[in-house]
Amino acid sequence: MLGRGTWRVAGGVAWGLAALGVASSAAADRIATLRARAEAGTETDRIALDRGTEDAEHALGHTTASAGEVLQGEGAAGDLLGTSAGLVAVGKTTNSDWVVQAHILKPAGPNASPRIEVEACQVSTGRVETLARDVDLHGDLAAQLRPMLSLLLRPQGIGDDPLPWEQPGATSGSAKPPGEAAQAKPSRPRIYGENGTFGLGASFGVERILVRPDEAQGSKNAGSWSLVALMRIVRVDEGRGPSVELLARAGRLFGPPGDATRFAVGARVMLPLTWFLAAGAGGHLGLFQHDGARPLFGVGGALAFTAIPHLQIELDALSIEAAPAKEGTLVFLGGSLAAIARF
Repeated sequence: MLGRGTWRVAGGVAWGLAALGVASSAAADRIATLRARAEAGTETDRIALDRGTEDAEHALGHTTASAGEVLQGEGAAGDLLGTSAGLVAVGKTTNSDWVVQAHILKPAGPNASPRIEVEACQVSTGRVETLARDVDLHGDLAAQLRPMLSLLLRPQGIGDDPLPWEQPGATSGSAKPPGEAAQAKPSRPRIYGENGTFGLGASFGVERILVRPDEAQGSKNAGSWSLVALMRIVRVDEGRGPSVELLARAGRLFGPPGDATRFAVGARVMLPLTWFLAAGAGGHLGLFQHDGARPLFGVGGALAFTAIPHLQIELDALSIEAAPAKEGTLVFLGGSLAAIARF
């Protein structure tokens, strides 16, 4: 049985832990991170900079507003976006303490290193400060941005402190200013569709004829193969939200029911579930050629596994297609497995 003294000690420890939790929560600021601007580099570089900026902010213990909240903030800022007043409007709309935007600058010369400029606005005061440094766009951007953000995201601002990356012996991404945690959070893994806007691949599957003319003979089971092409046209929240893709398929059905040619185009919405798995659904229309051409309509769901970079494995489950004609409608239920290269 615990004595009174033991309970007092336990109570003191509990109060201490609670106070420590409150202090830790108070130290974490909320940041609205605007989409990076780029005068140089590629779209891939800009996306990587967005990801590196948020990873650096999280590594410093801060929280970030969602892409939808930031979009609302930009709408509230309107034509003032880019000015101190506009940045403050973004911060107030998103309930953030800071507004941050990174910028890939044009190199000073043909052999000059790429430079990144980071702008931070303290919402409570409207103070806007910037820092710039040479970076390796193909290196660990979060590690290179952390020293910049640790200076910018302080109540006192940059001040007169020396810039760690400009000190003798400093290497890209290695300098850690005072107060920064020794261990950084790992970068977010790549997620669905991040390895390419386009995709090409092939699929193989099985089909079951659910509806056919009464006079039709033979098995209702068939095999299928298709060539697949896709293109992402909408990407929400830099791949963390749903993606909208256009698809085209061309292939054949084969087996006892007889050979048939099929071509279809359509669209689908894919939602990332984890860093390696996404699920979605869509619809398509096209042509079905078997004893004459007839229209084709279909809907179906899909699971996509990102097996290795630039390669995804897809399972199309419960795909239903209808090919109507005056001779009688054909209805198919099927599934397929596809391998698709992203680029």
